[in-house]
Amino acid sequence: MWMSFGPEITKRLDEYLSDAISREQFEDWFHRATLNLDLQDWPADASLVWAIKLRLAEFTSGHMSEDELRIALREVAQEYENTHATTDHTHLGAMTITESLLSVDTPA
Repeated sequence: MWMSFGPEITKRLDEYLSDAISREQFEDWFHRATLNLDLQDWPADASLVWAIKLRLAEFTSGHMSEDELRIALREVAQEYENTHATTDHTHLGAMTITESLLSVDTPA
């Protein structure tokens, strides 16, 4: 079953925004992860991906500083979280990706 990819994107974005990974590491991961991602069934994820791509392009072309990029990406993540909190984006009913991952048995 396919699930929303947005939570993974926002998790990685949070890692960048909290300085756990560099901007370059986030960009490398993001570009590889979204290269062939089919977002047709996930409009909230599509909006998130395109908003991040736009902000990264603005930064790369010199239209914003890295501090401005961080602010803009923080706003993008917050908007996604607000939307995601009120909308079910999974094919698992009400179960979120996090809940599905937490329900997986892990070896002791």
